Amino acid sequence: MREPFAENRFTLTKELFSEGMRRTSQEYYRKNLKRALLGLALLWLILSVYTLWRSGSLSYMLMELGVLAAVSLWLAVLLPRSKTRRAYKAMENAGVADAERCTRFYEEHLEVEVGGKLRSFPYREIGDCLQTERLLLLIMKDKTGVLLRRDAFTKGTEEAVLHRIEQAQEEEEVHD
Repeated sequence: MREPFAENRFTLTKELFSEGMRRTSQEYYRKNLKRALLGLALLWLILSVYTLWRSGSLSYMLMELGVLAAVSLWLAVLLPRSKTRRAYKAMENAGVADAERCTRFYEEHLEVEVGGKLRSFPYREIGDCLQTERLLLLIMKDKTGVLLRRDAFTKGTEEAVLHRIEQAQEEEEVHD
């Protein structure tokens, strides 16, 4: 078998997992959240106009605002945190939460080994690359994520990996 040109090895902690989830949430969830919050604001405006038109009480308008503010808080803060906790708990139940992760990069694909299980991903399946201060997140087209700790390359470099992924995506565009 060919030798990998890069390797990334680290143990995923709850803190690193949360950092990765926050970053993916910023990229994907926040866009829909903004639409939902605008929808709630529009709903409150319509309810307020209707309440005033029907000579309703100002206290009803404030109650409606309070309910919509609580829903907004739930959507913006509590739901993402709950999702992160559930995802990490699922990893704990599967026995891979604090397991060492080893990702090897070959010319045509990458392999991720976690808890003795090996998964392979062709570079063409990578849909997005996100970064945080400590992590590089490879998001597959099926929304599967591969986390890499930026300072944990035991062989090769982050730049070499990003360059190969970019090359593979360019090759994919040429073939499409």
